[in-house]
Amino acid sequence: MISSGWLSLAASFGLTLGLLLGVLLLIKRLQNRATGPVESIPLRVLKRIPVGPKQSVAILQVGDRSLVVSISDHGTRLLTELDDVVEDPVPGVSADLPVPL
Repeated sequence: MISSGWLSLAASFGLTLGLLLGVLLLIKRLQNRATGPVESIPLRVLKRIPVGPKQSVAILQVGDRSLVVSISDHGTRLLTELDDVVEDPVPGVSADLPVPL
């Protein structure tokens, strides 16, 4: 027969796992409620160019607007908004290549 010690241990283990699962489900439900519904934002990264070890400049298309932003480990900052953006000015030439001065 199974001793009452082992039975008590198994019951405690099952109860602990059940409570843990319940808390995890509750946290997941609260996180979904806190963030709200995710809206679809028409966002596209047209070009991203690194300018330093942890810095880059990117051109984003948000809806019908084109934005130039700086991206670093301190955050993202809007630099300017462009009127017209040519997505591929020279076919076959990457803008990631260094430009001779």
